[in-house]
Amino acid sequence: MQSGHIFACVISGRPLTTAFKQKSNNRFVLDVPRPSTVSEFSISMLKPLPKSCGATIYFCLPPYKDWQYLGAITVDHPSQIYNAPWRGTIPDSTEGVQIGISIEKAEFIKNLQPRSQLEEKKKLISSVQGIAKDLYNVSHVHGHSLLQL
Repeated sequence: MQSGHIFACVISGRPLTTAFKQKSNNRFVLDVPRPSTVSEFSISMLKPLPKSCGATIYFCLPPYKDWQYLGAITVDHPSQIYNAPWRGTIPDSTEGVQIGISIEKAEFIKNLQPRSQLEEKKKLISSVQGIAKDLYNVSHVHGHSLLQL
């Protein structure tokens, strides 16, 4: 392993890779071939970042324009395992996906949430609103409030 490697990625059944390409001062990209065979992967920090920073993890499908946030690693939590969010949503013939890492300030990272968590919160709120509406409608159809039951 060269001294310049900051991050590593482990995909089950494949050798550990540190082949992240540095795209700018704080951004790195890893090309992942045959993504339909990936069910999960792990990103690890090989060199500590300053305590005030962390590394945000993203993925992108071809044509590599819409980056989606997955999570973050920090000095206190230097590795993380992620389910491959593209699994089951892309054709087996998809040649690759990209995993991106961006080094950011801790304050910035605190405000990020993976899309899946945001979607789960929206589903929960929608379900609760639907239940409340149904209860309201039932109570008014029967001509009495729930407090009288």
